[in-house]
Amino acid sequence: RTIDLSPGTMYEIVFVVRMIDDDVYYTHISNCTVTLVMILPRSRTQRNESLEGKPVEEWFEILVGEFIMSPENVGSVEFSMEEHGPDWKGGLIVKCAII
Repeated sequence: RTIDLSPGTMYEIVFVVRMIDDDVYYTHISNCTVTLVMILPRSRTQRNESLEGKPVEEWFEILVGEFIMSPENVGSVEFSMEEHGPDWKGGLIVKCAII
């Protein structure tokens, strides 16, 4: 819920993730593009992020989106990271999400 956030402040949402250095998993996940979605009370944003070239066996952040806390954004914020495709995916560890 956004009611506890400070008015006029810019917020960003990030996932902290790590790719596993395993030939079986790394081959699949390192070539993926994930879809990042952020839903605010009056808006929805979606963007794609390629995992190609990202560090392996190191924690890194993936930006979901940014928003300014305003009266229009009072309510709930939802966010997700998705990847849809015919192959089973593995090798990406999600440590946490940070607002």
